[in-house]
Amino acid sequence: MPKYKNGTWDGYISLYQWRSGTFPGGLMARVVARLRELDVDVKVEDRSQPPIQEPQLVRGLLTNIDLRPYQLEAAQRGQDARRGVFDAATGLGKTEIMAEMIRRLQCRALIIVASRDLAQQTIRRFQGTAREPARLHFPNADPATLYGIVGDDEDSPGLITAALYQTLVRRLMPVCMRCGAAGELDKLECSNRKCGGALDHTESEATRNWLATFDAIHLDECHRAPAKTWWPVINACPAYWRFGYSATPTKSDIITELKLVAATGEIFYSFKAREAIDEGYLTEPFVVTVDPGFASLGEDDDSRYIDSYRDGIADHARRNRLIAEIAQGTADQWGVPTLILVQWAMHGRN
Repeated sequence: MPKYKNGTWDGYISLYQWRSGTFPGGLMARVVARLRELDVDVKVEDRSQPPIQEPQLVRGLLTNIDLRPYQLEAAQRGQDARRGVFDAATGLGKTEIMAEMIRRLQCRALIIVASRDLAQQTIRRFQGTAREPARLHFPNADPATLYGIVGDDEDSPGLITAALYQTLVRRLMPVCMRCGAAGELDKLECSNRKCGGALDHTESEATRNWLATFDAIHLDECHRAPAKTWWPVINACPAYWRFGYSATPTKSDIITELKLVAATGEIFYSFKAREAIDEGYLTEPFVVTVDPGFASLGEDDDSRYIDSYRDGIADHARRNRLIAEIAQGTADQWGVPTLILVQWAMHGRN
């Protein structure tokens, strides 16, 4: 039964931890501002100390890339701010900003991503491949332990590690020794009343200890941070440097916004698509709606959606021919690669 129905939850979401008397550091500025609005005398004493630099990561270099002015400005603001969000439109090189932050901070870095492909792509961008030169070079580092990936069937952590949040969440959850179900972090017994078995926190504690070895956490696509699946991971990592990267960090929902700020901090650098277009870094999109001049399906069609999609979209020869002709004409006119996005592989082949 849901907690609000059985009376164990009052319906409020609290980011304040009553047991420890603490709240997420990202909310500091908002809490202080609110207290001062209430005429409360506030003095903030920051006792945190910058982490000691990792010897293998000192004197790092960005290679085979020249950062753009806005990327350099963003990195400098991040270093000055210590925590917060880089708000930059798609295509403006957030991975390059992240690489520069890692180079500047010279400490163990954890990069939280949503998929294995993103983890591999990020690490490849940093260390380079046979076809693509490296973005980062650390002359003192051991190549075998410099980069790592944790997630799915990969478990090779490094000084700079890209990790899937799904894997970390699973490892953080204690497991009931009787029924095998995942339990709650702050509980000792299984939440299933019919079971009541003891929870094994062995892997959970080991994961927490590992997360504590990182001095910087970077959240790729940080607008996901407020989600229930990301939240435990972010809270379990006490990194001194905390940064989020997203093209769409802000939401209309106040709870989502507060959780994002709590996890990272306020947005301290924003470079929107309109600005990037005006300054020549992005191309202004040109959208054309094409009326094919015919109906893909009959008006009386009452097929299932999947059948209608197949017959009216993916396998519709006349429609596909029109798309191919437009794409070919565009490629011939502009002399540039042309991409056709489809949902089914069969549609692409047709």
